[in-house]
Amino acid sequence: MEANRNFADKPKLIDSLLWNKNVWDHFMLDLQDEGNRLPKETKSALIGIGIWVNRETSRVMEGATDCAGLIEINQIIMEGLK
Repeated sequence: MEANRNFADKPKLIDSLLWNKNVWDHFMLDLQDEGNRLPKETKSALIGIGIWVNRETSRVMEGATDCAGLIEINQIIMEGLK
């Protein structure tokens, strides 16, 4: 969220974006693992969100948008995990 507030700090922004992408990439790998016991529909929905996160990350890096969408989806997922 701080990287979005200080959008001009490109190194911090890129580090934050790559960290978030890495988290989602690992999450998607776990969702695809045969041992993952979440319902198939839940896994598919979360993988779809992960794909969106990757696309949105690229858009932010290109300067086409800010991080607001990424922040919002992460907050929604965190709330759901509580």
